[in-house]
Amino acid sequence: MKFVNTHILASYKKIFSDKKTIDKIVNNNIQINHIVLYSILSFKKDEEKEFRKWSQKHIQRVRKKKKKYQENYIFSRQRRLIALKYLLINYTDKTTKNNNNKDLETLYKLFTLVNDNLEIETKSLEHHLINSSLFEYRDNFTWQLKRAQDIFINNDAMEKYNILFHKHYKVELKEYIYIIFYILVNYHNIDTSEYYNLNTFDNWCFSLNNIPTETKVLFKKVFNMISHDMNEATEFSHSTLNDYYDFDLFRSKPFLNIKKDLYIPIDGRFVEDLIFYNLFYKILDIPNIGKKKFMQDFGIPFENYASSLVKFSINQTTYFNYTHIEEFTFKYKKNNLKSPDIMLVSEDESEILVIEVKSARVLDSISKLASNENSTTQTYQKTKIKPALQSMEAISRIIETQSNQYITNRAQYIFLTISMTDIPMSTLQYKMIQSNTKIDYSSAFLSMNIEAFELFIKVISSEFKYNFAQVLGGYEQHKEGMSIKTYLNRMIKHHNIENQKFDDLFLEPQEEYIKFINNI
Repeated sequence: MKFVNTHILASYKKIFSDKKTIDKIVNNNIQINHIVLYSILSFKKDEEKEFRKWSQKHIQRVRKKKKKYQENYIFSRQRRLIALKYLLINYTDKTTKNNNNKDLETLYKLFTLVNDNLEIETKSLEHHLINSSLFEYRDNFTWQLKRAQDIFINNDAMEKYNILFHKHYKVELKEYIYIIFYILVNYHNIDTSEYYNLNTFDNWCFSLNNIPTETKVLFKKVFNMISHDMNEATEFSHSTLNDYYDFDLFRSKPFLNIKKDLYIPIDGRFVEDLIFYNLFYKILDIPNIGKKKFMQDFGIPFENYASSLVKFSINQTTYFNYTHIEEFTFKYKKNNLKSPDIMLVSEDESEILVIEVKSARVLDSISKLASNENSTTQTYQKTKIKPALQSMEAISRIIETQSNQYITNRAQYIFLTISMTDIPMSTLQYKMIQSNTKIDYSSAFLSMNIEAFELFIKVISSEFKYNFAQVLGGYEQHKEGMSIKTYLNRMIKHHNIENQKFDDLFLEPQEEYIKFINNI
């Protein structure tokens, strides 16, 4: 079985041919410039590729062996985060004149030594594959803004949590989201192609001294929520150095406060996830929030958001005349039952996409060394299997009671479950058999997270010549080697699918963001 997006990691031993250790390379001699350069390497998605190109020009041993190892990745995201712990533990506040080329070479050696010397224990190949896909997954932060605005800001069901957020953090939830987005835009607009120049430090650090006095207090409050200082970072790194899965501090507070009012990001994805995914947990962390009630309340706007995207696709596409069936109540024996959340009927009524939306998330324990098969099973159950079986049961009963003119035995059904997060890649396969009819729907069952669903909507709301069933059906031959997000992205690229109306929809939140920034 061949997986896409898998890579061989570069080896220190094969490149440098000596017996140096990690301790020998770092040896309490890491200065702030190393940390800043690491920050740059960690922020953008393609920075590893750029660093590889740089190393092949500027590091003699790498240059000599370029042909043999030029495709080998210097780090994976997980191993880069492990290397960060070594940098923080060996940090010293002494300063010497910055030499970016030398410091970057030190980072290169550290990364490749981590590749060689740290055996990241896994429970199984499946555990390794799941964790690799979870670590490397990266969401579109501009799409996260759309989600955050629709679900957290512009939804009455979340109003009381906006109030509690402000009361606890002393920052309006909307202010928090837009300031995070401002910081992200600032960093994504920085040209890192010249990061080895001597002015790296001043260009990269986010200084509150550059923020107007009247808004500096607000920015300071937000940074207090998302940053940690060097002492906290060092203590955490010491205590978790041998745990290659624990990056909780970096996830919840992905900025390092290197001195008064001066900050650097330590992982681009962790910063981007502050807008939506991490915000969910920021609310859960509020004392006496009523966690169970919040998760129930969150599920309603999350489902409404997915439904709004389906409505958008129907209104925009002119290539196919789909019918949208919203959730409805039907009578089954003596009970009033609910239909699946969303159903999409093909133009000739022969195919029906049945969508069940759950705001379920991957269990945190799945990314821990101590995790067991139960963590994987429970995650699969709540994000994929239970919602799908629920849909299958409902469809069977609707057919039996003839409760809807479209939902009949004559139609072919595709069952799709949507969750907040999911496991992007896995070799696990489950039989999806409807309990009453004993029909095996395994080949007609798919699941995806909310970002992949947004991609799917982008495809089917365009002028693409294939309908929803053909788009999803094409994934069957690829699902063992790539995630559905990768499949959809490749489809968009291969067929040059353009959808300006979809792009405009996801740019709309930035209009509110710009108004906010202009008025603070």
